[in-house]
Amino acid sequence: MRKQIWQRWAVLGPAVALGLYSGRIVSEVARPTLPAAIVVTLFTCLAAVWLLRRRPLRQAWPAVLLLLYVFSWEPDPRRAVLALALAATTTLLNGNWQLVTGGRWQVAGGISDLSLAICHLPLAALIAPLLVAGFFSLYLLTLAPGVLPADSGELQLAAYKLGVAHPPGFPLYTLLAHLFTRLPFAASAAYKVNLWSAVTSALTVGLIYRSTLRLARRRLAGVVAAVALGTSTTFWSQATTANVRSLTALFAALCFYLLLGIGQRESLLTTNQENPRQSVPSALSASHRQRSLILLAAVLSLGLTHHPSLVFMAAVFGLYALLVDPALLKQPGRWPPLLLAGLAGLLPLLYLPWRGAAGAWGAPNDLTTLPGFLNHALALGFRGDLFYFREASALWQRFLVMGNVMAFQFSPLLLVGMVGGLLVLLWRERRPALLLGGSFAIHTLITATYRAPQTVEYMLPAYVPAALCLGYLVGWCQEWIERTSVQSAPQNPLTVFRSTARAVYVTLPTALLVVSIQQATYRYPSFATLHSQTHSLDYARGLLTDAPANTVILADWHWATPLWYSQEVEGQRPDVTIAFVFPTGEAYADTWARRIGEELAAGRPVIATHYDETAYLSLPSPEPVGEAFLFSPKPRQTLPDGYQPLALTLGQAIHVLGYALQTDEVEIGDETTLALAWRPSTHYPLPIALFAHLVGGDGQLYGQADAPIRAADPTAITLTQFRLTVYPGARPGPLSILIGAYTAGGQPLTDAAGQSRTAIASLTVTPMSRPPLTQHPTYRTLADGPTLQRLIGYDGDNTLAGRPRLYLHWQTEQGYYSEVVDGEAAVQATLPPWYGLWGQPILDFGFWILDRSNPKSKIQNPKSHYIPLGQGLVWV
Repeated sequence: MRKQIWQRWAVLGPAVALGLYSGRIVSEVARPTLPAAIVVTLFTCLAAVWLLRRRPLRQAWPAVLLLLYVFSWEPDPRRAVLALALAATTTLLNGNWQLVTGGRWQVAGGISDLSLAICHLPLAALIAPLLVAGFFSLYLLTLAPGVLPADSGELQLAAYKLGVAHPPGFPLYTLLAHLFTRLPFAASAAYKVNLWSAVTSALTVGLIYRSTLRLARRRLAGVVAAVALGTSTTFWSQATTANVRSLTALFAALCFYLLLGIGQRESLLTTNQENPRQSVPSALSASHRQRSLILLAAVLSLGLTHHPSLVFMAAVFGLYALLVDPALLKQPGRWPPLLLAGLAGLLPLLYLPWRGAAGAWGAPNDLTTLPGFLNHALALGFRGDLFYFREASALWQRFLVMGNVMAFQFSPLLLVGMVGGLLVLLWRERRPALLLGGSFAIHTLITATYRAPQTVEYMLPAYVPAALCLGYLVGWCQEWIERTSVQSAPQNPLTVFRSTARAVYVTLPTALLVVSIQQATYRYPSFATLHSQTHSLDYARGLLTDAPANTVILADWHWATPLWYSQEVEGQRPDVTIAFVFPTGEAYADTWARRIGEELAAGRPVIATHYDETAYLSLPSPEPVGEAFLFSPKPRQTLPDGYQPLALTLGQAIHVLGYALQTDEVEIGDETTLALAWRPSTHYPLPIALFAHLVGGDGQLYGQADAPIRAADPTAITLTQFRLTVYPGARPGPLSILIGAYTAGGQPLTDAAGQSRTAIASLTVTPMSRPPLTQHPTYRTLADGPTLQRLIGYDGDNTLAGRPRLYLHWQTEQGYYSEVVDGEAAVQATLPPWYGLWGQPILDFGFWILDRSNPKSKIQNPKSHYIPLGQGLVWV
């Protein structure tokens, strides 16, 4: 009797939590008066009590998780949705899900009629295909639209032309990607090669699910691991672009899947008909294990053929295989099939000499010789980059970078779950712990000591065992829940301690799943934006279109590949020569200057994608061509097409003859380019710098650029380009573009009216279409005013000596902008009334309330940095 009374009253806690949450949500949407908000909340609490009145506490307790938002300081729809998702998912998973005979789900201690009906659907066999299809759709929605720079552009071109990429050549990738370029639908070859990455990444996600199922024997564990990896930053990025890393990750996932099947008998389960919650391990036959080892040898060999970096993980794979099957060393009769499978995986390497003999695009001249073949296939030219660090003390710093890389990929809770999963695995199953932990450690070590900037990409295979560790933790939590549920009969109630522990074990997997999904919602807008970016192709086409006849384009690797693609695939400008300027023993800038001088001496115009002011002093003054520079053998004597004529003399030193503005409308934080055409006078003092300013109606400076100028030929017209970024703090509206000049001593060169700056044009500034980066997100909608005005974040900066600066980031109906507050006003800044808890207006008596734990610390802390660099970059 006491137990029944206690259970009936105990459910009031979850009911009140649900009522308070609902009342707060309704009030913050409707924004009623305070008495009305109280009435609404009382009504929702009564409704929640009535709804849960017949539910036992063991089913209703997840509603308590809604208090995470009820007790949050500020209204924020993102936090509200996160709390609701956590509570709802925990409610659905509060029962014990098992796969029973017939492939259907059942739930022990059902949670609701709806969830029970869902659980009885035959979904078990469809989870992996649904994950693959779902992530493929996600990657397709965010797929890069065409040609890409650097290695990606090279791979797209090599796949289309059956060429040879840079060492190690990637023959298997090239052959498979070439098949995708022949798919019968209307799209560019570059897009279809990008699509190949989406396919391999989606398959990897499916394999992660299946591998976790073998390791943790729980389907929710597989789903969490798959979603966490599939939504990680670099994995998602690589899934939408042409690259070799996605296929490398797929081979790594295949190896883990096969190894876990070989090493764990418990991975093959039969159902105990008397107690469906318990599974019985079935024996793994010797013939099945041998077939799995043969398949593993073939897969690993193909993986190494694709990218030799897997050789380090392969050492761990081999050790694990011997630990779980030590008889292999004593049975030589089993070796020949493994050897033949490994040799079969090397067959794609024959592609290299075949295409070398055919003179394929990108193939080196010596590829048909044994030394040339080995040098290319084994990437011997990169061997000096491995284990590259000059001091042992630098190694620790590199490992810190690896920690930063992992934090860039996964949410903090997921990282904790990965570490926890590995620790539990070490405690319970040492061999899988060696496989996963050893593979992650050795690949991380190699990446940390590799001399290359693309660390996040090289780490991609290591993310696979990390995700499997996360899945194992979820499976262990589920196993504990099922074990305690079996031990707790209805007549033997759980103790308070056991009930609390069970709640934790239920909530943790749910939280990991919700956070994994939250990664996707947080990162999707960025990838959706990249889906519409065609900058690489626009840049390449622009250079080829604007290049004079018979031009030589000298390009760094970043831009060489899209230029080659535009010329080779699209057939643009066959008269133009595109040459990659690779580093030599001299300074890189000197190599550029020498190459430019050689081509000019041959009488050919040169476009360079690289510029160095000091190294180019002996060369003619270049003209801007988009983001590149045109060196012409003949001095310019006329104003270029598209320039607005201008008659402006500055200090009797230079004559400004015209200008060209890239666009007359730009978002806050973005840039536009201004090009000036000028000629020196006979009174030309050296040196001189030109400048361009963006000035608002309040007289404040909202953008500027300075450029030292020189005239190699005083009779020619020189073009100088300025890249003008609109600073944060600018308001939507017009800005005036003013230009001027000054000498090395800072003496201004005035115009005919005696002014140091002359207005020549105007620029319309529009709000940002995306919210600015902030380290302190908030959600404060102002109560005054007819239109939307919401504070979405704030940041403090102390890099200006003795003058604190505060950035307030606002959302309006038109978009976003940032307000800059300096000096004492930044410390004493306040807000007008804003809608706070339960939609009630709150008067902010001090901006410090945004950081209640340490008032004003974000402004007064000298280590606080927030320097907007433009184009979405902020130094923090």
